[in-house]
Amino acid sequence: MEQSSSLDTAEGAHHLIRYYSARGYRHVDYVQWNETNYRSVLMSKKLGDPSAV
Repeated sequence: MEQSSSLDTAEGAHHLIRYYSARGYRHVDYVQWNETNYRSVLMSKKLGDPSAV
């Protein structure tokens, strides 16, 4: 079974988006949470095969 990791960060946090992109995360979508006053970037990364460890 393929596993992935996901996260969100503020759209304006360009340094964090670059940081996560450099570590294999890709932009998936945007979301506006009800609890925040900014739009978030959703990012995802495929993880390695856990049975290969």
